[in-house]
Amino acid sequence: MGVGINVDALPNIAATTLNKLPENKFTLELDNQHSEASIVFAKDATIKRGGTRIEDRISFDDSGQARMRGMYGTDTPKGETKLFTMLSPWNLADTHALWDVFELLTNATDPEGFIDLMAYKVTKAKESVVNLLDDQLFGVPVDSSDELNFRGIFYHMNVANNAVTTDGFQGQTIRFSDGTTSTTNSNIDASTQTKYRNYTILRDHAAADAVFNNTLVRQIRDANMQTSFFFPNLFPDPSGVKTMKKRVYANFEDAAAIMEYLDAKNDNHQAADDAVGGVVTRNHSTGVAMIGGYPVIPLNQMAFDSADVNRKFRPLVCIDWSKIEVFRHRDYWMLKSPEIVTADSHSVLKVYWDLAFGSRPISRRQAGWVAHTLTA
Repeated sequence: MGVGINVDALPNIAATTLNKLPENKFTLELDNQHSEASIVFAKDATIKRGGTRIEDRISFDDSGQARMRGMYGTDTPKGETKLFTMLSPWNLADTHALWDVFELLTNATDPEGFIDLMAYKVTKAKESVVNLLDDQLFGVPVDSSDELNFRGIFYHMNVANNAVTTDGFQGQTIRFSDGTTSTTNSNIDASTQTKYRNYTILRDHAAADAVFNNTLVRQIRDANMQTSFFFPNLFPDPSGVKTMKKRVYANFEDAAAIMEYLDAKNDNHQAADDAVGGVVTRNHSTGVAMIGGYPVIPLNQMAFDSADVNRKFRPLVCIDWSKIEVFRHRDYWMLKSPEIVTADSHSVLKVYWDLAFGSRPISRRQAGWVAHTLTA
């Protein structure tokens, strides 16, 4: 070998290099302005291990055991409250990087070039999985039996049923990507359990442009109050205390309309924060619009799409990730294959990273709200 390297040693050399990559400098042009999956899965997710499925219990109504009584009253015991089981699947994904043996050989005499080649391929593989997670986070399964695809935001945060014209806890029907529907979320039917529904807002939205006005601000104020449940102090919360993790997701047109709404308040010589009672404000250091104190994040995954079963209703979504819980498997998250192995092509080496994750609702009533146009 003219380059002075044993081809048989390449897998071990490459594997060692992968584990000791230094900081490398190159420009990576991103597909998305912001990766919400990087935050949700890295910072907000619950680390979980074990179990063939993600399982939890939920109670909807008490059985009326408490009562007012007089002295020597007659006892009429009530049955105990029923617990329902929520079930969610684990979702699996992987990403990989490929190196041709000749590609490695031609860089073998240049240590920096060899490392740059390894780092570039690894970075592109990880960028690919981030883009996949971003799309899955804002997607829905194909149908009710699909356990391959992740149960994303629009699985748990539904728009109202067709022709519903009032705001309230109307979100009960999951619209799957193949056009079918179901009211059963994680083994529980929201058509019979009214407390298993999310809050929806019917917004006034012209077909051609974004509309953000005082009427919608009032509706959002009402939604924020309606979805705020404070656990009584007489006994501990059995679900455990979790820190609120709220965000508002919008398409770019809606995000711009919210900023213009705030600008108009300033044009009228009003302090924008005071003019709308703190419901819609601006972070003065970053310029980011806020709703209810939480950032409005414009995303490509929220873009209006007349062919999409959920985004065709121009949704504006406020979600609390402490109430819709995302899981990462503790022992199966970006798990790198132990060594580079020979792929189907005899001249190609390959390494995989595998991951397992899932989601489940803790409380859809407290998870936030979806503002959208009239469904049909």
